[in-house]
Amino acid sequence: MKNNLYIGSMGWSYDYWDIYPENAPKRNYLEIYSESFNSVEINSSFYRIPSSSTVEKWAEQTPKEFKF
Repeated sequence: MKNNLYIGSMGWSYDYWDIYPENAPKRNYLEIYSESFNSVEINSSFYRIPSSSTVEKWAEQTPKEFKF
C-alpha cells in the first residue's frame, strides 16, 4: 500500500499572507502556492459549488498530483 501525505491550507489568496513574490499578480497565487504545497482546502464550496470553468482553470494552474 502506498501512503501519501498531503499538506496544504484553507486557501491560497489571503492578502495577509506574505508567501508570494513581491508584486505577484493574484491570478498567479494558486500556481505559486502549488509549488510549495500539494493540496488545498476549498472552503468556498460550503457557500456554493464552483463552476466547471473555475475548477478547470484551477486544474490547469496546478500539478497533476495536486489535491483540492
